[in-house]
Amino acid sequence: MLLVFLDVVFRRLRLAVQGGMDLMEISFCILCFFSFSFAWVKGDHIRVEILLERVSPKLQKGMRLLSIFLGLMIFGSLVYASFQLASASFRHGDTTMDLGFPHGIPQTAMVIGSGWFCLQLGVSLLYELDIIRKPHGYDKRGRMEPWFGVLGFITLLVLLALGVPIAFAMAGVGLAGFVLLSNWNAGVAAFSIVAYSNTAHFVLACIPLFILMGQFAYRSGITKDLYDVMHKWIGSVPGGLGIATVFASAGLGAVTGSSVAAVATLGEIALPELKRHRYDPTFSVGTIAAAGTLGILIPPSVTMIVYGLATETSIGKLFIAGIIPGILVAVLFSAWIPVCNILDTRKKITAGISVPKADVYTLSEKLAITVKIFPFIVIVAMVLGSLYTGWATPSEAAGVGAFLVLLAAISLYKMYRPKDILNILMRTTRESTMIMMIIATSFLFGAVLTNLYIAQTLAQNIVAMEVNRWIIMFLINILLLAAGCFLPPVAVILILSPILHPIITGLGFDPIWFGVVMTLNLEAGLITPPVGLNLYIVKGIAPDIPLSTVLRGSIPFILLLFLGILVLCFFPGLATWLPAKMIM
Repeated sequence: MLLVFLDVVFRRLRLAVQGGMDLMEISFCILCFFSFSFAWVKGDHIRVEILLERVSPKLQKGMRLLSIFLGLMIFGSLVYASFQLASASFRHGDTTMDLGFPHGIPQTAMVIGSGWFCLQLGVSLLYELDIIRKPHGYDKRGRMEPWFGVLGFITLLVLLALGVPIAFAMAGVGLAGFVLLSNWNAGVAAFSIVAYSNTAHFVLACIPLFILMGQFAYRSGITKDLYDVMHKWIGSVPGGLGIATVFASAGLGAVTGSSVAAVATLGEIALPELKRHRYDPTFSVGTIAAAGTLGILIPPSVTMIVYGLATETSIGKLFIAGIIPGILVAVLFSAWIPVCNILDTRKKITAGISVPKADVYTLSEKLAITVKIFPFIVIVAMVLGSLYTGWATPSEAAGVGAFLVLLAAISLYKMYRPKDILNILMRTTRESTMIMMIIATSFLFGAVLTNLYIAQTLAQNIVAMEVNRWIIMFLINILLLAAGCFLPPVAVILILSPILHPIITGLGFDPIWFGVVMTLNLEAGLITPPVGLNLYIVKGIAPDIPLSTVLRGSIPFILLLFLGILVLCFFPGLATWLPAKMIM
């Protein structure tokens, strides 16, 4: 964060600083590989647990053993291949362009980090086999025929269903593909080169930096102030508390870029208020679950970053493209809430149930609370403005934004205890590592699909079909919604984008527009069973409310998200107009 901030400042002051980019890329690569073990120990690797949670303990243990064996095979191969790569770099004297820093040093970090991860997996294996006792708190947790690629894709789905961590499953299929494309030695060597070249990349730095920015804001107390602002300004209108929840979530998304953070924090703040004003429980929990989905659409969005990396689409343009659709979805939600509230109020009056009056605040009270969040509004405006004007890259904007949010959190919310800062850094490392590990392995999977001509062949065949392109787009939306019901958004994007991107571009669709449409589908997946992450978070906040009630409350909002997708299909300019006006 500090490196990026200083690099931006020095460049804007026209002070020449050589090697800043090299230093950041090398640091990021080293941090990524050394964090794998940390994320494993903390149980932060993302996996699909639909089947895992429904089988016997013995079968669960077998699935965990499968994950560990697969991880040992993958990262053991990476240790060997990285050692060969680093040795070759030292022998040939390969260095970075600006600093002249030896490439062999971060490649050696790959060897050490992957080796340490293998040791950690070995310890986990001993725990699972009951050879050593688990400590307290241990968490259990040439061209070939295209049909080879189809087989690989099916294998990936099977591994995911068995509860294998997504990164392991994608890496395993990728490594097997590289070996089948050539031989063991050449395949493993290519495996390590792709892993290194796709992690030592400055663009990837924006992921942990935006997560860090969100963590600073999330832990500072801005959420409560943001909700209070919305409550005091619009809480007196019909359904005002529900509307306040939606727009507070949109504002929180503009700082954190996270759906989970929005639901978890707003749920704890908004649900008691909604209960106090006797809002219908079904409506309350559904509103909170749905409002949280705005976190992955309103920029800065980690989901948009991942899509941009997977499809080589401008991340800055994707961020800007999400602004108007994000406002559109918030308006659609807010238009439904008063209708629902008025109908519920009439029902209560007819039944003789008293309805408390909405809180009314003076203008001075509204302005007083608004002043508290003004610095954060300025920071978000600076981040998005710098991207829109071309003043900064996404990584630079993220670094500057994270640093400024930290300063605001320290000065306004007294978040200056070293323990607080350390906890935020540790949480950021854990979240970033699990995402980065999936991204790194997805490039392996994507490279295999490309070499097997799967995406190209599928795109050519679909484009050659005499079918209206909107029918194909409808089927793609169904696929995305179905995938979003079972997999987290990051995994859906990284698995399907290498296949879908050539198809949508071949059919003449704008990849920026499609990135927004894909995100809207994934938003719906967050509040749709069987996975529906937001549903379970709300259920955890309100254990007295059945999960079926949370689902029932979210159904109208799922339909509104579908309406949002339809509006974008009829009016694609809502997503493409602002990016087209950007100064690049």
